[in-house]
Amino acid sequence: MKFSLWPNSSRPTAEILDLARMADADGWHGMWYADHYMPNTGSEDVQDGDVHECWALLPAIAAVTERIRVGSLVAPTSVHHPAVLANRAASIDHIS
Repeated sequence: MKFSLWPNSSRPTAEILDLARMADADGWHGMWYADHYMPNTGSEDVQDGDVHECWALLPAIAAVTERIRVGSLVAPTSVHHPAVLANRAASIDHIS
């Protein structure tokens, strides 16, 4: 069985990257983020800060880790052209 994290994307960037390093060192399988413009963590009434854009956050996580997988939980094509979305995903794959 593989376990991954879905951290709150409205946490400070430094905290998210520290969590990514810790997850990588502790053997977690991956870190996943939803491509949403608002928090979706069950605590929407207590927002911690600005919600980070998923496709900018994923390569930052990949850059500070060695083996965990990164990805988007959802990627709504109603707000992303499919070709642009595919290019983003391929770019992150090459970066990681």
